[in-house]
Formats: sequence, structure tokens, C-alpha cells
Amino acid sequence: MTRYRALIACLLVVMWAASCTWLREEGGAPAESFAVEMDRLETAGGYLREQGRFEEAAAVYDEIDRRFGRDPSPAVRERVAAALNAKALTRRDEGRHEEAFAILTEIDRRYGAAADPSARFEVVLALGHKSEMLDSLGRYDEANAVSREVVRRFARDNYGIRQAAMDALIERVWRLRSNKRSEDEIAILAWLSEGFGAAADVASRRKIARALVDRGEALARLGRFGEAIAVYEDAARRYGAETDRRLLGEAVRALVDKGEALGQQGRYEKELALYVDIERRHGTNVGERDSEWVDPLDWEVSRARVNAVTSLLMLGRNREALRQVKVASSRYDVGNGVLPFLVWLADSRTPFETVRRRARALDFDDHHWLFRWSADVIRPLLDRLPEPRRTQARCLAAFYEAHHDRETLDDCLGGAARVGASETAAAEAVSLDELGRRALLLLHRGKQEESAAVFDEIECRFGQDEEAAIRTRFAEMLFGRARYRSDKEPPEEAIAAFDDIVRRFADDPVGMARFQALFALSGKMEKLVSLNRFDEADAAHAELVRRFAQDEDDTVRVSAANNLYNYAWALKVKGRFGEALAVYGEIDRLFSGDGANMAPVFVADALVGRGDILALQGRFEEAITAYDEAERRLVGKTAPRLHGKAAEAFVSKAAMWGQLGQPERELALYAEAEERYPAGEDGFYLKEEVARARVYALPPMLALGRAEEAILRAKAIQTDAESHYAAFMPFVLWLTDASAQPGPVRDAVREFGDIGLFLLRWPSGFRPVIASLPEPRQTQALCFVAYLGRHHDIRKLDACLGYEPER
Repeated sequence: MTRYRALIACLLVVMWAASCTWLREEGGAPAESFAVEMDRLETAGGYLREQGRFEEAAAVYDEIDRRFGRDPSPAVRERVAAALNAKALTRRDEGRHEEAFAILTEIDRRYGAAADPSARFEVVLALGHKSEMLDSLGRYDEANAVSREVVRRFARDNYGIRQAAMDALIERVWRLRSNKRSEDEIAILAWLSEGFGAAADVASRRKIARALVDRGEALARLGRFGEAIAVYEDAARRYGAETDRRLLGEAVRALVDKGEALGQQGRYEKELALYVDIERRHGTNVGERDSEWVDPLDWEVSRARVNAVTSLLMLGRNREALRQVKVASSRYDVGNGVLPFLVWLADSRTPFETVRRRARALDFDDHHWLFRWSADVIRPLLDRLPEPRRTQARCLAAFYEAHHDRETLDDCLGGAARVGASETAAAEAVSLDELGRRALLLLHRGKQEESAAVFDEIECRFGQDEEAAIRTRFAEMLFGRARYRSDKEPPEEAIAAFDDIVRRFADDPVGMARFQALFALSGKMEKLVSLNRFDEADAAHAELVRRFAQDEDDTVRVSAANNLYNYAWALKVKGRFGEALAVYGEIDRLFSGDGANMAPVFVADALVGRGDILALQGRFEEAITAYDEAERRLVGKTAPRLHGKAAEAFVSKAAMWGQLGQPERELALYAEAEERYPAGEDGFYLKEEVARARVYALPPMLALGRAEEAILRAKAIQTDAESHYAAFMPFVLWLTDASAQPGPVRDAVREFGDIGLFLLRWPSGFRPVIASLPEPRQTQALCFVAYLGRHHDIRKLDACLGYEPER
């Protein structure tokens, strides 16, 4: 399904560019080449910048400015400003900061006072980029001046621009915090909460509340507890009676933070009383769900419960602390990871090895244990413990609070095999898995030399091992290192690492070891394509076919088909359509008679993929022929996935008739698709294609003047709880209703996930409808077009629409 959606998204980009040529009017006549050329240039610039070809990318952005920079229409001005922002970031990536600053200043000069909000939105982004670069250069005073300017100029702008301005300040707060610039952080948070304090919408008030509590935390980190407590009390007073759970959650967060500040001052009785009061006032509300994954109020009450365990320990009330542990367990894992440690502190009979193992099993990357406990709070308690418990407790406290490194924890404890309070460390064999995890962890932390030393040890101990499981795991580790190098290191090193795996394991008797060699060869092809070294990529592709396409292991052979399909996809993305077509043909030739599980799926993907590429090239008649051939070969298949691919080919063929300007025939084929492929026992894949046919029929219906039929269908889709397209139907209905407001449409499309699935056929079909709309509806429609077809930034959509939420 992922591949299917990615394919649709790719088709979306090209077909949108080919059809949406109506975004701008000049002298009353459509400028047919504008959208196509602008899309082409933007795509090229982004690709060149991604590849590190900065001069070429900058030249493309200059070309956009040269060709379109004087155009007065809002749609063009916004895109030119976006291109200049991209050029500034390109210069930044090169390290040419002064040139980047000059470009950002030029954006502000041109568009800072623009009447059209989309252009002003780009100015906010430009100022955010400027402050980010100044911070990176250590020029914090200048960056502060930029932040003040953002507040002064945009705190009372329209809703979308206000949100972008606040987000720029919040991002800067995170940078300052990571750079330990606490005083600057406190200043920015004050400007944010005070400058935007007049905003009455809920989204803004949530950010203001968070900024207020964050300011208190920054003061507490500096030991300014009196000021911090005053800020916490202010936040609790402002938001303590809110009905919105996120705002109320910030009020409770402020109270929990106040409790921690009291604890850090040694005022444990008052701290505990505060947690008890939080439980009394808000504990009964725990369990209600917010729209987010984590309910903020539930989270903060859980924090208070965990912190109460610590307070009781500090007061020497260990039995009560053990009872509180049972209350403190949270469905969100707030503190659950550290509760065994607190139990061990409260009860000396608890085996230490159990606590150590629980600590080492935590996944800190997933924030398994997150809560605001600090080792500073319980340091006096740790100091009172006898040895060796004191040392063990300090090691665990540092692990939980700061480094989260299992090796460092083991070193601190005197060796990985230390058990309980024993002073002797038993020698423990280190497994291949443990070494591999350590080597890759060090690599991802940028410790290349240490990682290389561990890999050398792995090579020495396991490199010649003939046991199948060991050889497979060894090959997997080498591939993990090669993949990291492909992403982070010079390309020649990555290619050499892939070659090494192929050399070692391509002819290995162990099938799963050959599997890793196949992955390595595929990784090499992917890297070479990204570098535009197509001749070398083709040689690697030929080697993959020679070595693995007829492998005796079904898993390896099917993976070869999959990786050939991925190679065709990479070529297609690069615009190498002829070569991609050849690879699709090769997949068909090599695997069409293969009975291995999943091999027929990749053949089906290749058959439909031929039509997709021909469609991308504008060769619609040939695409129709290819889709016909794909359907003919797949329609009799009983496997649901293959039957679904047959339906996909049929629906895609119908869309081609729309591209050829025959909406009647297109619409007839969509109706036939519903009869030909009833969504029954074949499940998800077929049902998805039938749904696509029903939605794709809407544009030709409207183009043929069958508005009432289109409205009835859109309403039916909108009420279908299982439809992927339901959230988009309000926009279709809005187009047909002159009295409808854009606000509900905005809320609906924000929830629409897989945009590409619908938009593939949308722009060309709805072109006459949107072109005929009066102002301001036509501009509003174009705002939706830009959001759904290009930038997907809800703040930018809000700015373009002039949207203001209800107060």
C-alpha cells in the first residue's frame, strides 16, 4: 500500500503541473505556461539543493526571480518569495551566510508591507531563518533584535501569520535551550507570552500558556526559584478554571513545577501538600481523552503522583511511598520506568539486579519514562544511603536524568555483571548482538573511531564463523553500518562498504546472508542513482539480476523483484522514463512465471507501472494500451492484491480518457468500474479502487454540467465513515454552493491525509468550475489548491484565506 500511495503522489506532482495552468490571469487571459514552468523550476531547485549542487540550485531560484519577480499577482508573488527563501537557505548550506542575510533582507524589503498575506507569511519565515542563522553564528544580540521585530510586526496580523510568528519564536526557544542560553530563552518566552497575549483563539492561548510555564522552568534551571514560583502561580491562576484540557493541563503543569521548585528548596511538606491538592482537584478527571495521543491533564496528574513518591521518600515515609507507587503507575508510562528505582530506594530488600535490568531495558528514544524528576531533588536522600547502595543509586540517578547510556551505567556500577551489593564482578561473555548494538550506537552518536574498534572486535571474533545465525547477524550489522555511511559519509566510502558486503556474502551458502548482499547491491544502486551516476547504477543493476534473480531461495528471489521495482521507481523520479520502462519489462520477463509468494505482486506492479510512466510522459493513448494489457493479464487472478491491481489499471485507463478531453467516455468507464469490480470479498485493495472511481467521477460530472448528480455523490461519500475521501467532500460541495463559507472546508481538508489519492484527477477536471467563480471565492479556491497541491502548511492556508477562528 505504501508503494501504491507513493506512486499516486508522484503522478500527482507531474499531472498537477501538466494540468493546473490556470492559477494566474494576466489581462483577463490565462497564462497557460505559468504553473507548469514554476512547478518545474521549484522541483529542480529543491532536487539540486538536496544533492548538494548549491550553485545550480541558486541559479534555478534566480531564474524564478528573473522570470516572475515583477509579476503583481498574489499567487506569483508568494511563490517568488518562497523561491528566494529557498535560495537563502541554499547559501546558508554553503556557509555563505552574509549572502544569505542579504537575500532574506531583500525578501523583507519587497514583501514586508505586502497587502497579500501569503507574501507576508514568507517574510515571517525569512525572519525566522535569519534568527536561526544568527544563533548558529553566536550573534545572539542580533538574533534577539530579529525576534523583537517579529513580535512587533506580526503579533496582530491575521491568524495564520500569527501562528507562524509564534512558531518561529518557539523554535528559537528550543535552540537557545540546547545552547544553554537561559537568559535569552527567558526573554523570548516573555516577549511571546506578552506580545501575543491579546490573542483570544484557543490555539494561540495554548502556546502562550506553554510559554509562560516554560519561562518558569527556565528560571528554575538558573536556581531563581522565587521568580519561578511567581510565574507558576500566575499561570495556574490564569488557566486553572479552563475547560480546554490542554490549557488546564498547562495550569496543572505549572503547579507540579512549583512543587518541584519547593522540593529543590528542601520544602518537602509543602511540596507533598501541593501534590495531594492536585490529586484532590484533578485526579477524578484522569482517564478522559484529549484529541491528541497523550491527554495533557492526565499526563500532569501522573507526574504529580510520581513526584509524590519522591517527596515521601525525602520525608522518610517509606511505607507510604511504597503505597503511592501503586497509585503512580500511568497508562502513559509517565515515570513507570523509574518507579522500580524508587521502590528500591524505599525498600532495601528489593534486589538491585532487577532494578538495573529494568533500567537498561528502557527505550529513551521513545520517551518511555519521561517526567520532570531530577536527581538534584533526591540527592540528599542518596547521600544518606550506606555504601555500596549510595554509589549504585548515584549511577542510576545519572542514567535516568542525563546520559541514558547503558555502557556508561555499567561502567559506573563497576562492570556489566555486577549483581546487587556484591563487590566482585563476574566475567560475562559479550554476545554478538550486544557488540553490534554498541557499534551502531557509537556510530550514530558520531563516535566513528570507537565504533570502528568495536566492529574490528566483531570481525575478529565472528567474521569467520560458519554457523548460519552468526553469519546472518554479522551480515546485518555490516549492512547497518553501510546504510549509515550512505546517509552520513562521503559517497565513495558508502559504495565501498556496500561492495564489501556483496564480495563477502553474494555467494554465501546461507540464504539470509545472501539476502543482505542483495540489500547491499540495491543500496549501492540507490546511492549511484542519487549521484546521477547512471552507467554505474546500471552495471550494479545487471549484477543484481545475474546473481539473485534466479536464486534458489524464494525469499532472496522475491526480494530481487522488489528491489528491481524500487530501482525503476528511483529512475522514474529522476525522469529516466525509458530506463524505468525497461526495468519494468525485465521484471515481467524474469518473474511472470515465478510461483514464489509475492513475486506476482511485483509483476503486477510493473505492468501497471508501465501505464503510469507513459501517462507521466503525456503519452495517453499508449498508456491506455498499457493499462488494457495489465488488466487483461490480471483480471482473472483470484488473489485479492492482483484483482485490485486489475481494477487500478481499469480506473487509471478511465483517467487517461479525461486527459484526452473525453469526459463522457471517462465518466462511462468509472461507472463500468463499479459494476465490473464490486467491492466484495476481495477486501481492501479492490474496495480502494472502487472508491477511487467514485471520487474521480466528480470532476467530469461537473464539467458536463451534471452538478446535482455530483452533489448527491459528494454527500454520499462525505457520510461514508470508511471513505478516505470524506474529508475532502466539503470542498467539492463548497464549489457548488455560492453561499457556503470556507471555514468548514478549511477544517475538513486539514484532516485529509492522503492528498495524492484524490488530487491526481482533480485540477484539470475542476479547472472550469474554479475559473468561473467570482471573487473572493476564486482566490479562496486557489488558496486551497496551493495547500493541497503544493505546500501543505495549514498556517499558510490560514494566512491566504484570512481565516480567523471563532472566539
